[in-house]
Amino acid sequence: MRLLEDISANGYFWLPNAPDEKIYGTIKVSNGGEVLLELAGCFKGFENVHFPDLIGRIHGRTENHGNVLLIDAFNYPTAPFSNPFMSSKIGSSCCFLNVKFPLFESLEFDNFSFSVDNLSEWVGVNNITPSHDKKSQIINYSVNFKNNFVLYNCNDFKIELCQREPAKKEKDGIFLSNDYHISIKTKDKKNYKYFRDLIFKFTNFLSFAMDTPISITKVYTSYKTDDLPWESNVLYESLPYTHKHHRKINSQFLFKYSDIDKDSQYIIQNWFELYSKASSSISLYFAYRNDAFKFLESKYLSLAQSLETYHRSLFKSDEDIESNIKRINEVIENCPEEHKEWLESVLEYSHRMTFRQRLKKMIRPLKNIISPQCNSKNKERRVDEVVRAIIKNRDHFTHNGTISAESNSHDIAGICFFMEGIIQILILSNIGFTHEKIESLRSFDRIQEKLDRFPFKIRD
Repeated sequence: MRLLEDISANGYFWLPNAPDEKIYGTIKVSNGGEVLLELAGCFKGFENVHFPDLIGRIHGRTENHGNVLLIDAFNYPTAPFSNPFMSSKIGSSCCFLNVKFPLFESLEFDNFSFSVDNLSEWVGVNNITPSHDKKSQIINYSVNFKNNFVLYNCNDFKIELCQREPAKKEKDGIFLSNDYHISIKTKDKKNYKYFRDLIFKFTNFLSFAMDTPISITKVYTSYKTDDLPWESNVLYESLPYTHKHHRKINSQFLFKYSDIDKDSQYIIQNWFELYSKASSSISLYFAYRNDAFKFLESKYLSLAQSLETYHRSLFKSDEDIESNIKRINEVIENCPEEHKEWLESVLEYSHRMTFRQRLKKMIRPLKNIISPQCNSKNKERRVDEVVRAIIKNRDHFTHNGTISAESNSHDIAGICFFMEGIIQILILSNIGFTHEKIESLRSFDRIQEKLDRFPFKIRD
């Protein structure tokens, strides 16, 4: 979570089971969402802070942010010879600001809202229309406040695209904005971790759609207290996270809201289903996109493993596995007794599909996109060339960790771009985009550029 500025607030803090034993301290939330509580003392029963210890919930009352609530709090270990009664440092996985304690006993809610980078640009709907009167030299603005867009609706929850009130009165005039945020609403109250999981998955969907690393900028939940609306900010270390805001315009996205507005229910449902089946593969792809790896070899292995895991997660060949196991058992039975144990260890995983076979099954259906200008024979030859190159370098990096003498960093980078483009096409196809729809996207030229970066030796 990227904050506009770090948060620091002084106040008194206590444990829920000891409300009278308050300790003065300072709560700090840094950019990225890390929560730290510095106390002038320690809570009773947690004096041994030389080792990490789970505390649980902590209540507090601060000067600037009202009542606060820390979830899953834990002690930071201090130096062995320090005095634990003088001060203590406490971390927390999540912090609620400006809360009403009676309502937060169960930590169950029916709505969460959040904002991310570039969301207004991705939506591309401007509800503020200016008009210029040349005679009076006055610029007038008309505001058309539209209803929320329902992106996804299922039995358990609903995801809406909401717009903040465009016109807001300030002391010096009227502030106009075209900001959007995402709202998740549930029919029954859910634990806050349920919402965190949904926010994480849907933020990755938006990051994939925008084709850029993005960060959550604000999370809050609203509820009623004494029949009055109330809003509490939620702070935690959310992923994905980028230190800088990667600004992009509408034409730079992989696909934008207008590309899915009629099919958003179908596409988002497919995204959640894909995430449940191939979360490991998607995580490896996003690790590459979010620059989690600094070395080219690590980026290459991440993409190659993402491709292999993607096919392994989605395509089960039980019939082939059973037939292969049957043949392997026949071979082992006819093997001399003194070699059976050795042969069993060699053939233990040989019944499974190889990485080469998986790559061919994924890449061959895309041969017309990979090599649109080639004849049918060269298209097949290029598929074989791609598969050989990916496997050769993957095996070399796995065992040696450096670029081979036969390759160079430019070629390896080109193969990385190619694998990234293939993964994007595979995910687009799996969430509901046909090949015709993919080729009609404005971003398809950039996908094609990634595929063309492959160092082909076989020409058109």
